[in-house]
Amino acid sequence: MAANVKGDNINDVFIKSLYHVRDRGTLLNIRGSEVREVLNFTYELTNVDNNILTIPFRYNNFPAVCFETLWVLSGCNHLDDLKYFLPNCVDYSDDGGGTWGGAYGPRIRFGGNQNFRWHNINEPMKYVLKDDQIFHVIKTLIDDNFSRQAIITIGMANDYSTNLETNDRPCNMALQFYIRDERLHCT
Repeated sequence: MAANVKGDNINDVFIKSLYHVRDRGTLLNIRGSEVREVLNFTYELTNVDNNILTIPFRYNNFPAVCFETLWVLSGCNHLDDLKYFLPNCVDYSDDGGGTWGGAYGPRIRFGGNQNFRWHNINEPMKYVLKDDQIFHVIKTLIDDNFSRQAIITIGMANDYSTNLETNDRPCNMALQFYIRDERLHCT
């Protein structure tokens, strides 16, 4: 599938995306607000070194972006440290501001399992977290450069149940990684 928008820096991709939605989006009225929608929209960032949004009116908080990335990669879901950078994060907590139930970190690093279990896989990566999806993506692509099975699952079926009352449903379902033309791609 060709990307709807393609560019070599995230600022350019962001601006092109806004124009794409404005020019090609379907006008809808959702809950009293007029919006434009583009279904199945994709973009391609051709130079991943230019991935930090610096457009002034977006008010991008670079320290918050860095900290939240490290927070996710650590497998954390506790908000104590995150709320320093993102004070309103507690608004999306179901337990009064202590944790995010839909946090990506535990899902990615522990397969949703909060028991921080260690498992001896093999050398040279002797100790890795059991169910660490990042490890499994790396191992899958090392074992088979053409694999389409290097997938991280974030959302779970019960996250979207109509019976679940929550302020924090994961917005992303999954990430798929693959190597083509000696480059790593992520969808």
